[in-house]
Amino acid sequence: MKSKIEFDDLDKGHQLQLINLGYANMKPREKNKAVRQMALQQRQDYLNEIEHAAQAEKWEKVCSKILLYPSVMEEAFGIYYDRIPDEMKYKFVVDLYVDKGDSYENIRHALTQLRAYGAPELPDWMKDVITVYRGTYESMDEAPQSISWTTDRKVAEFFANRCFVLYLEEGHVYEGKIRVDDIIVYDDRRNEKEVMQYGSVYDICEVELN
Repeated sequence: MKSKIEFDDLDKGHQLQLINLGYANMKPREKNKAVRQMALQQRQDYLNEIEHAAQAEKWEKVCSKILLYPSVMEEAFGIYYDRIPDEMKYKFVVDLYVDKGDSYENIRHALTQLRAYGAPELPDWMKDVITVYRGTYESMDEAPQSISWTTDRKVAEFFANRCFVLYLEEGHVYEGKIRVDDIIVYDDRRNEKEVMQYGSVYDICEVELN
């Protein structure tokens, strides 16, 4: 849970509970305390919902609830991932990673191990070895360990160009090769033509950033 919780961080139901407790008439310090307490209650309510589904072995519901509640995503993933049936793990981890989960170390690590649970659906044009790109502030030595690459150079340039705005760091675009058999996931739902891999991109060089 982040250190500073605001009223707007709560879902509508928990906001309504606060309002019914007289939130509008509270002093600022009282409001801050009430919001923190309600945030803890919200977290516990979310975890209780997930646990209730797990107790009933409704694993699709467990997965959907973890996706639905980003504020407990990392924690709940750590609790339930090993209990989720193996045949559900590939899709579940990919869905989490694409939907905010790329910020969490335990989800990133699980994604690097996903070939044990499934294989990617690849476009017909992907054969043998393909060219991929990454836009980042990282050094070239760090790039091979980065999960997300793209087959579209313009996408990589977009991410490189925003590095200074987001991180006050100079952006770079790296180009490399990857064997199609080493791709863990290919996903285009974010319109990023994203190739997910771990340590398999080679012949990496820096290319001009437009």
